[in-house]
Amino acid sequence: MELAHSELFSGQISRLKIHMRAIRQRTIGDDERRAHTVADHAAIMAALCDRDADRAEELVRQHAISLAGHVRDNVTYLR
Repeated sequence: MELAHSELFSGQISRLKIHMRAIRQRTIGDDERRAHTVADHAAIMAALCDRDADRAEELVRQHAISLAGHVRDNVTYLR
């Protein structure tokens, strides 16, 4: 973000981080979400340590899609 040297980009990311923190606080205690997240992040880190970019990308994508589904199904104030 900092390397872009763009106020517009930085501002957008800052606003997105506020939203992400609120979602994280709301969802992390749901349905063993914390354990699921820790396992996902460990797998992503393992792929990065193995320098397997394709696997890391797929794991990040799966994690994001899973979280989006969880938020859709459990965070009612977004509806």
